[in-house]
Amino acid sequence: MSLKLIREAIPDMYVPTVYDVDYRGIYNMGIRYAIFDVDDTLLSSDDMVVTPTLFELFDYVQNEVGFNTCLVSNSSEKRVSPVAELLHTGYVAKARKPSSRSFRTVEQIFLDKNGPNKMVFIGDSVFLDMIYARRFQMFKVLVDSIRGNRWNLKTISNDCVHAVMKFPLKKAGFEFGKHYVKKQKNNS
Repeated sequence: MSLKLIREAIPDMYVPTVYDVDYRGIYNMGIRYAIFDVDDTLLSSDDMVVTPTLFELFDYVQNEVGFNTCLVSNSSEKRVSPVAELLHTGYVAKARKPSSRSFRTVEQIFLDKNGPNKMVFIGDSVFLDMIYARRFQMFKVLVDSIRGNRWNLKTISNDCVHAVMKFPLKKAGFEFGKHYVKKQKNNS
């Protein structure tokens, strides 16, 4: 993997959970669309329960801050649809991140062609989520993975990728567990 690709995977913001993201600060940068990964970002991979706290977060992000929201997940329709419905948001299931296939659907959900520089992607995977976001010049927010009661293919593959990328990322200036908020100029 090239050093250039590794640098592109480094998030603009790295926080412990989706509850620690400075949504208002991101909105004040001119970003209007918040895209969330589902598995291990909003819910553990073995959980289907949208908690009151998560519901309140989406209410805050959508109604108080003003973001339009969307879920983009590599998981199945059966997994993503009920979560999206409860959170009152659009979604793309079987997205095949980091491929670009799902991005056109995201644009259709948002009914906006102003470009991805108005979007933030929030996810737990350096490879799948951050490279996907970078591919479309979105603001990238990495959160630590939520761990459920059992291991699954996504959790194992994510851990393997993070282990393989740990030292190249450290060489490029990023370390897992060292959370930060990096300022970025307004793209509007």
